[in-house]
Amino acid sequence: MHTVRNETTLQEAHTITDRPQRSAALFLLDNAIVVALLVAVIVFSLASPHVFFSPTNLISILRFASLGGIMVACYTCAMIAGQLDLSTSQVGAFSGVVFALLFQVMRWPLPLAFIAALACAGTVGWFNGLLINRVGLPSLVTTLAVGTLVYGLSYLIVDGFGIASVMRLTRPPLRSLVNADLFGIPISIYLMFALYAVVYLLLNHTRFGAHLYAVGGNPQAARLNGIRVPQMISTVLVMTALAAGVATVLLAGRQLAVTPTTTVLASPLVAALFAGVSLSGGVGRIERTLIGVLFFSVLGIGLSILSLPPFVRFTVEGLAFLLALLTDSIRTHLEQR
Repeated sequence: MHTVRNETTLQEAHTITDRPQRSAALFLLDNAIVVALLVAVIVFSLASPHVFFSPTNLISILRFASLGGIMVACYTCAMIAGQLDLSTSQVGAFSGVVFALLFQVMRWPLPLAFIAALACAGTVGWFNGLLINRVGLPSLVTTLAVGTLVYGLSYLIVDGFGIASVMRLTRPPLRSLVNADLFGIPISIYLMFALYAVVYLLLNHTRFGAHLYAVGGNPQAARLNGIRVPQMISTVLVMTALAAGVATVLLAGRQLAVTPTTTVLASPLVAALFAGVSLSGGVGRIERTLIGVLFFSVLGIGLSILSLPPFVRFTVEGLAFLLALLTDSIRTHLEQR
């Protein structure tokens, strides 16, 4: 009897002693993206100080981050709700192709073509939610299949109208609107920061945000507490699809071209994971997502300044992805102890 009590006391003492170390480890893991951004800034500023800190380059970093940032902001909401959307890039390309078809080929007015393209993207997001909620398929499998389907539809549209693989956008109003600036700063940068401010308020100061974390943390408990889980899942998937559509149409306007493979960000999952959003849902902060987007932008622009070959960037981004997965695994293990 005394032996059991002594062992229990020792275990409790060990747990109490271990708590400060665990808290410190969790703090470092939660702020790893801040450290990564600071390290990247220091490395590139030392390698090329006059170029890196020039106003033109700083605006380029924000401009490069803006469209991907728009996509990842809403993607973070989906991950917090426990949904992994692998169709995001394909949905964005699909909306870009639809926009090009309506605006360039069918000569629709710009606002109508833009709204119709977003409606198509939102419909795909709604369809993802329908399969997940009604059929009971996992989001990972559902969005992978739907993304492949949408990818095929993009090529079907292009081939069906006898257009070359690259759809050129030559009508005058588009580029001037997309590249418009205010006080020398592109409009897309203002749009990105405005979206992050809205999502921050949504996640931290509304009932919707609280419900989103509850759904991602424990869907069954959320249902028992009266939260409409299917509606929440559908909403975040539609948000993600719409953000992908907006970002890709803006990118098409910058490039004056779009293809079925056009993508703003190859994997928003990497950026969200690296920013500390959990794969299992219920965890994530939008301000860290913004820092993650800025990190990848600094990385891309910095490697370009140094004129390093493309495989270096892909290697570094792959290592970042592995590090993000490892960080998420360690964080989950520590939180469950």
